[in-house]
Amino acid sequence: MVTAKQLGLGFTALILWVTASAQAAELSYTYIEADYAALEIDDTDNDGGGFRLAASAAVAEQVHVFGAFADYDLDGSTDREDFSLGLGLSTPLRPNTDLFGRLSYEDWDFDGRRGGGSRDGLGLRVGLRSLVNPQVELNGNLVHYALDGEDATGMGLGGVLSLTPSWGVATDFEFTDEETRFRLGARYFFSF
Repeated sequence: MVTAKQLGLGFTALILWVTASAQAAELSYTYIEADYAALEIDDTDNDGGGFRLAASAAVAEQVHVFGAFADYDLDGSTDREDFSLGLGLSTPLRPNTDLFGRLSYEDWDFDGRRGGGSRDGLGLRVGLRSLVNPQVELNGNLVHYALDGEDATGMGLGGVLSLTPSWGVATDFEFTDEETRFRLGARYFFSF
């Protein structure tokens, strides 16, 4: 069986190799996204997939708000729902490359045969976003979660392939001390 790690690395590698003809483009922090989401929790048999909905909106030139909801159906009759809501800052380092930071409230709820539970706390993410050509964005970040007194640190890699000025295919691969996540979906960019 193909694992989430293998899928994540495969799709991230695919976006790295894609080249396309140019359209004028710039990094956008205003979008909505719907994804297939896979989750592998280390040292357990609770792996599985589900969906994720996310949105981000630029509220000032270098400030954005964001949120996400994910619902996973895991092995062992366990379900998990993740909710995230936060504030992000970005600053250009050079044309088409931004340094960004995000601070979020995180709430992860578990429900299974042996009962349920919840972990909540803060998430911190710092990274780079870069348009390597007008249709391909690559991004990488360091992430840290502090949930109910337990910390997890890791990194994320991802990319967006813009198919039109409004639509793109987004992928993201994140691994921490505790788990691995993979996402692949559609992103719609808009302005208001």
